[in-house]
Amino acid sequence: KLNDLLTTNPHDMTARLDVGRLLVESGRWAEAREQLEPVISRRNSSAEGWYFWGRSLLGLGQLVEGEEAIRKALELRRDLLVGEPWYALAQHHYARGERALALPFFEELVMANSSHSEGYYKLGACLLEANRAEEAKQAWREAIEAHKAAPRYKRRVNRPWKWRAQLALARA
Repeated sequence: KLNDLLTTNPHDMTARLDVGRLLVESGRWAEAREQLEPVISRRNSSAEGWYFWGRSLLGLGQLVEGEEAIRKALELRRDLLVGEPWYALAQHHYARGERALALPFFEELVMANSSHSEGYYKLGACLLEANRAEEAKQAWREAIEAHKAAPRYKRRVNRPWKWRAQLALARA
């Protein structure tokens, strides 16, 4: 429906942003970038536009530009999408093995979204690597608590991170 809407009205930036978001979420980075380029050029103050633009650039391997775009989105709105931009930046560095760079982003993520079990677990892993074992244990305890406090539908998503946190605590 959104593509039909864009065919009839190619200047509808809200529809274009929605299409770009859906393309980013499905991993179609180049198409997403194409849809989001007019959004950020015409709506330079669109935090969501900058965030999804940055995610598409990260997906295309343009790491510096993607991170800059996500940082711009966070400058415009720090509470954007309940911490999702913080997660994207943290995950970007975490997946590349850059735990020290991921650490501040995970800290921001759990401040923005206290029910993010995965964020707490990975924060603990980053803290452990930074030789901060007691803080890592506390982060893993928080991952378990976040799972317990989550609504039933969210527990299924959090469960693997709760298990990993329990295992990490047992090993520590």
